Formats: sequence, structure tokens, C-alpha cells
Amino acid sequence: MDHPQVWLTETTEHNTGLPMPGRTDVDRLLLDNRRMHEFVGSWLPSSHPDDSVAEPVDYEVGDEWLELLVLHDPAWGYEVHVLDRSADEVGLPDVYHDLRDRLLAEAGVQPAGPARPDHIPNLVPLLSRLDRLEQHLPDLRPVIDRLDKLTAYVLQPTVKESYTVEEAADRTRLARWTIRQACNKGIIAAEKVNEQWRIPHAELVRIQNHGIGRV
Repeated sequence: MDHPQVWLTETTEHNTGLPMPGRTDVDRLLLDNRRMHEFVGSWLPSSHPDDSVAEPVDYEVGDEWLELLVLHDPAWGYEVHVLDRSADEVGLPDVYHDLRDRLLAEAGVQPAGPARPDHIPNLVPLLSRLDRLEQHLPDLRPVIDRLDKLTAYVLQPTVKESYTVEEAADRTRLARWTIRQACNKGIIAAEKVNEQWRIPHAELVRIQNHGIGRV
């Protein structure tokens, strides 16, 4: 894909009141943006632009998430499109920095800055308490068994009358984009409530048992 050239008309501060950025500044911004797309795209699952089905990628950045569509053509490289996001403040640069930090951490590269040994907790008292707890483990077995059963009960999926796109995606292990597109095309029998798709429980069970079909 040929990227369009950026032409800057010569405008003086007298005409606009603001200084115009130089050509080198624009070129640097375009180059940085291209590098960001190439870096993010090379580490995430991608699809060819001519593919009939392109599966989006869900990426979490802290408490936020983005739904990305990563396209790759050997002729021009990677392009990463943001299809959906949990907040307007989160964007592709956040994915770039988060992915870079993860790779640095996996490589064992410590982040820049002074060490913070004062924040390392003293583990000796904690280990001592664990030793004493292990001595009484047989007495605690009935309590642990009851806690396990209670945890399993609390974490079991809640049956609802209808589900949002996000809830349906979590329960079917499908991408939010796929669920939303299926609702838009009528493949999923959903209805809109306050401009949001709601998927009935019976329809969710059908998708879990038989799949969603071709979107």
C-alpha cells in the first residue's frame, strides 16, 4: 500500500498566528507511527487484507481493553486498527508501551530508575507463620474443603435472562467484534435495549452448543 505524501503549504506566522511544523517534524511523526504499527503487528496474530474472515485480537492494558484488527501484507507491512475500546483514553500507543514493557521483562531487563529495596517486604515472619500453619494442616482440612466448595459456587456462571456483547463473548470465548457483527447481520437473535445489543439466554446456549456460524 502506497502511503500518501504529505504536502505542506508555506504559511507564515503572520498569516496564522501559529508556527507551522517543519517537513522533518512531520516525517518523523509518520515514521514513528509506522514503526509503532510494525512493532505491535509483528507480535500479535494477524490476517491478510484479502482474507474473507479476519479475527480481531483482544488486548488488555491494565484494567482497560482494546479490540484490534491486525492486517499484514508482505508488500507493505502491518496495519493495526482499533475496532473497540473500553475507554476513549486508551489507544494504540498504550498497547505499544505495554507490549514493549512485557518483552523487556521477559528478557530480564530491569526498568530504568533507582532500586527500591525499602519496598521489599520482610518474608521471615511470613515464612514462620506458614510453618506453623502447616503443622495444623490436618485440622484445617474440613475448613479448606468447605471453602473450595463455596468458591466453586460463587464462581459458577450466573444464568441471566439476557447478556451484553461483552458477557456473551466471555461465555462463548469469541471476540466481541464477532458477536457484535453477528448481531448486526441477524445471525444472532438479539435485540437492542438502550442502543446496546442484548442476547437472550437460549440464544447464548445455542451458540455454546452449535457455534455461531459464518459471520
